[in-house]
Formats: sequence, C-alpha cells, structure tokens
Amino acid sequence: MKRDSGQQCPFSEHTFRHYWRAAVLKAGLDGLTFHGLRTTAATVLAEWCTDARLQAIFGWRDPKQAAHYRRLAQNKKLAASGMAEWERKLTGVENRR
Repeated sequence: MKRDSGQQCPFSEHTFRHYWRAAVLKAGLDGLTFHGLRTTAATVLAEWCTDARLQAIFGWRDPKQAAHYRRLAQNKKLAASGMAEWERKLTGVENRR
C-alpha cells in the first residue's frame, strides 16, 4: 500500500484491516469503521481548528473538505445556542445573564 507521498506503508491494507477488525471486536465496538472514526475526529477537530489545520491533519488537498466539516461544526454550535436560548425562555431565566 502506498501513501499519498508515494512512500511505501509498513503494512498492507489487508494486514491493517485484520488488526483493525480484531481491535474493534475486542473493544466490543462491532460496526465501528476506520472511516467513521476519521469522520468523527474531523467533526470534533473542526470545532476549533482552522481549515488549513484540518487539511494538514487529514491530508486533504481540496479545501472544500475542510469547509464541509467547519460548516458541520458551525451548525452544531448554532443548534446548541438555539436550544439553550429556547430553554431559557421556557424556564423564564432569559434575563439572568
């Protein structure tokens, strides 16, 4: 298996999948995929990383990928603040800031 840089990886894709699967089953997380783990990491990091940092961490060449995760993070923050405001209005504590 070759990296984007053209360097040879120290293990084959088959070997990686074998060890990944064994670790997932041992942890009791059947169904967890490496892609899912990578997506979760990108989503969490996008909450505070710049697009340039996201690109560097994940090796993305196209800035659209970083922008996608930044939008998800912004939407998550917007939804959380909206729900907090709604809760304040429901409980009558909107003026206690």
